[in-house]
Amino acid sequence: MRFLQLEGHFKMKQRQAPQAAKSRNNIVIRRIQRLIYVSLIVIGFGLTHSLYSDTNEPIKTLSGNVITKAEIDAFIGEEMDSLNIKGLSVAVINNGKIAYQGNYGVKSVETQEPVDSQTMFEAASIGKPVFAWFVMKQVEKGLLDLGTPLHHYLPYPDIEHDEKYKSITARMVLSHRSGFCNLRYFNPDLNLDIKFAPGSDFLYSGEGYDYLSKVVAHLNDLDVSNLDSLFQREVTEPLKIPHAYFQMNDYTKSHLASAHQGDSLVYADYWDRNIFSSSGGLHTDANSYARFIIEIMNHKGLTGSSYKELLREHVILDNDDWEKIELGYSGWSLGFGIIDSEYGVNYTHIGNNLGYTTGILFNKSSKFGYVYLTNSDQRNDLINNFKDYFVR
Repeated sequence: MRFLQLEGHFKMKQRQAPQAAKSRNNIVIRRIQRLIYVSLIVIGFGLTHSLYSDTNEPIKTLSGNVITKAEIDAFIGEEMDSLNIKGLSVAVINNGKIAYQGNYGVKSVETQEPVDSQTMFEAASIGKPVFAWFVMKQVEKGLLDLGTPLHHYLPYPDIEHDEKYKSITARMVLSHRSGFCNLRYFNPDLNLDIKFAPGSDFLYSGEGYDYLSKVVAHLNDLDVSNLDSLFQREVTEPLKIPHAYFQMNDYTKSHLASAHQGDSLVYADYWDRNIFSSSGGLHTDANSYARFIIEIMNHKGLTGSSYKELLREHVILDNDDWEKIELGYSGWSLGFGIIDSEYGVNYTHIGNNLGYTTGILFNKSSKFGYVYLTNSDQRNDLINNFKDYFVR
């Protein structure tokens, strides 16, 4: 099972001839409404962006093209309108600094409270790279070896029926070669299983990350009910990341954007948000995640050898892998997807929890990057649209 793909299917309905004129009028009206919508976004949000930028330099794409704040506003307005996205935050990094940070739409269709710079989102799977950094800190502390089977640190009762799990290492987990399914909830029997001999193939897996979370907690005499306290001390505080939490707290609850599918609020109960879940439990805002990317660009917090191991290509994807076909990935590091480009290596990841869609991309050599967070689901088109717009 790769990334969960949610697709809508639409069927065009034939209209009778007398309705044609009415249909053309409706199209014209919708186009006018869209122009008004985009204009309101530019007017309503354009004045606030400079408050959340680290530089007054022109905003540039990865290729070096200059784009204005008004152009970004218009692009995002079009995306939100056409894809029915209720709320969105974005940060763009140029030269290792936040060049642009914008917030759009509402946190909830019910309250109509606007998204602002402090709005939190379920970051979904883009939390995996953050956790991978956290794991490298455990390696540097001497608590964990990437090549030692996790079974030696902590047996896993959920999969003890399959002896293959005893060869799974942290390196396999972080590069998605553990053999675990993505999430057991996608299996017909809802049980955890292993699809192939660990280390022999690639299969995107959140289950491996959650097992590794338990191991990291155990090695620090903690459990997943309080592991976030260590994450704050070893990651967010030294890296000066304002707000990033793997467990729900009062701040998150008061700033969290509600999840949406279409025009409706939704809530997923497939995991306990009060425990540390590295597979998809990160809650953060766009500014905070952008700060994390910048610290990676600057090699802060870890040794050079740790960064080399974290960011090197551990997996070369096959031509039939979904990530390569749909997203253009060429391989996988520890935590990040890799896209080879004419500008060098792009590190990337996407996320999709029920009611949330997120994505990141950065180029370390160019010190360029972006992160976007939304409170709307089924937005696969947004992934490639963002990449096309900000990389061009």
